[in-house]
Amino acid sequence: MVLTVLLLISGCLALGALQCIGLGASFARFNSLDLLPRVLELAVTRELGSRAAGASGTLITLVMLDGSARAAAPEPSPEFLRQVVFAGVVTVLLYAPACTLILLGALIAWHSWFGQAPGAFFIVLEEAFAWDDLITGVIQSAVHAVILIAVLLGGRRLWTSTNWSLGSKVATVVAVSVAVRFCEWASSW
Repeated sequence: MVLTVLLLISGCLALGALQCIGLGASFARFNSLDLLPRVLELAVTRELGSRAAGASGTLITLVMLDGSARAAAPEPSPEFLRQVVFAGVVTVLLYAPACTLILLGALIAWHSWFGQAPGAFFIVLEEAFAWDDLITGVIQSAVHAVILIAVLLGGRRLWTSTNWSLGSKVATVVAVSVAVRFCEWASSW
């Protein structure tokens, strides 16, 4: 169980690290390469934080699912419904908003350290990760939560009818998550 958890978190962080490189390189186009280390630092703050938050939310969901699967009730019980709703709330509260706030804090600190905004580069970041992005992140994570709830409710009978171990369930969810993240990353270019 511990090894499975470590693999899950490591996989999410590794994917985030790859996205950091792409994000930093894309922003570096707007200014000199001297700013690339700072770009990567901000990218790491956002992307690795997001992956860690996603791994935590996924892990909580899987643990709750495993407990519900052991009960194996033919119909969703009130307790299972409460767990599903809780998983949705965790998704909303843990996903994009916290990571966006971390990045905004980094931008404010940067501005205070240097005394002024670093030209066009800061404007690009400010436009890319302003408060409207925080609102968008909340909306996106809310949509993800709704999808999560629908999948959990609709697929519960199939999930509980299998003899998969928790590790197999984790591997399946990670594979789907990586595929979704890759599609999101590809569509952003």
